[in-house]
Amino acid sequence: MVCPRNEVFSNSNCLAIASCQPTCPTSQVRACPMICLHGGCVCEPGYLRDPKRNYTCVAEEQCSKPDMIDHHCPHDEIYSHSNCLALKSCQPACPTSQAHPCPKICVNSGCVCKPGYLRDSKRNYTCVAKERCPKPG
Repeated sequence: MVCPRNEVFSNSNCLAIASCQPTCPTSQVRACPMICLHGGCVCEPGYLRDPKRNYTCVAEEQCSKPDMIDHHCPHDEIYSHSNCLALKSCQPACPTSQAHPCPKICVNSGCVCKPGYLRDSKRNYTCVAKERCPKPG
């Protein structure tokens, strides 16, 4: 298989589709179902897929600038740049007796709890100090 420019072939047993591989920062939410492709093209080291350029691989420093992103976070939260933050309901949370599904939906940057804080599902997933988590049950 011949890969496009700035990409190499990988024999990985379960590659993500191109739009779910590591990308340039963006303000868009991406749904990333686990679809396994047996071998395919991935970006070379130091390159990321650019959603504004049809997911072609570009050098990290050549990434398109993301749309305006609001960096203001609620109390007890900090802004994080990450390639795939979980939704609030799937971030580390206070222990609970109920299980809940966490679909893999990527948000490239956003607010997360400060160190030592966890999301509290009983308080609309606001961040609370770990020691203030309600007892499960």
